[in-house]
Amino acid sequence: MNGGQLSGDGTCGKTRQRVARLSIRALTVLVLTIGVVAAIPGTAAAASSAPTTGTVRICNGCAGAGLSDGERYQYVVIHASQYSLISQLKGDNPRIKVLAYKDMAATYSYACHNGVDDAQVPAGIGYCWANANHPEWFLTDTSGARIQFCDYPGLWQMDVGNPSYQRQWLDNVSAEATRLGFDGVVLDDANESESYHLCGRTMASYPTESSYTQATDSFLSNVARGLQGRGLMAIPNIYLVDWWSTSGLSLWDRWVSYSSGAIQEYFTKWSRDSTGWFTDDGGAHNDWSYRQAFLKRTQAAGKVYLGVFSAPADDLHSQRYARASFLADWSGGQSALIYQPSYPEAQDPYSTTWTADIGTPLAPRYKVGVAWRRD
Repeated sequence: MNGGQLSGDGTCGKTRQRVARLSIRALTVLVLTIGVVAAIPGTAAAASSAPTTGTVRICNGCAGAGLSDGERYQYVVIHASQYSLISQLKGDNPRIKVLAYKDMAATYSYACHNGVDDAQVPAGIGYCWANANHPEWFLTDTSGARIQFCDYPGLWQMDVGNPSYQRQWLDNVSAEATRLGFDGVVLDDANESESYHLCGRTMASYPTESSYTQATDSFLSNVARGLQGRGLMAIPNIYLVDWWSTSGLSLWDRWVSYSSGAIQEYFTKWSRDSTGWFTDDGGAHNDWSYRQAFLKRTQAAGKVYLGVFSAPADDLHSQRYARASFLADWSGGQSALIYQPSYPEAQDPYSTTWTADIGTPLAPRYKVGVAWRRD
């Protein structure tokens, strides 16, 4: 995702790395063990009724990878153009939720050919249609030039705070998702700041970080609520600047309150390789505990939390670490863990390492020495 962006531009292996936002400290001892107890009839220890896993299949060549058995997943994120997969997934698992990927902050010039937008675009507004009918929706920098994402050429910054843009986005996406049979929508680039897409440029309409935050807030308040009012799930992919701060947690709570839940990338580690695991190392931020807080707060609000992590396919350590972290604070409800393989992405992400189902929790986690344990 962009400032939270899944590889929604249709390319492989381009999930954003935000390692620059936080220095990666040496991994300290933080072991999570899951205590397995025998199920007692009539208790919560029975196996969960639905898988607590999901998958994102929106890069070139990976759409079908990992979707041969819909019973494996509770959530699947695909492009609207991949809607033909829905019947197979629903046939495998009638309870599965299939979500359409849509960028809320950008439109895609390469999804337009000969002046006509593709039938299903990765955004809520087609580039050619907006260029012809609402050029004022394209944000400009202080020199008056339109803003193309510096990290993803072909994506153009749109005015998320503009009420008419919001209404058209909602009308387009809700009509398409309903017509094609999707259960809901992932709203990518639900960002507190667009700095990673601007590379030093300043948006004339939103010259400060706080002004853009207000624009995103307006969009989610109107559009996420609007999607739900039309019978669709609305799951924003939220990026916060100071995510470890009280203000970051409060903003998360606010945006989740507008929505059906939220996606959070980099759930247990920053990098896409075999480094960068979050720990509570006694530094400025207890990174692991703060990341877990988003999971707990979202569930406490009665919403869906989708935690995403990436690692190479042979990195079983990262897969176990993510699964243990998820189960350490999973409420037994509808939240799920999503693994995006790296190098390459176009492979089946499923393995028993990160999908282990040991039942539902009996009580909160508790400390045992340097480790956390949960039964």
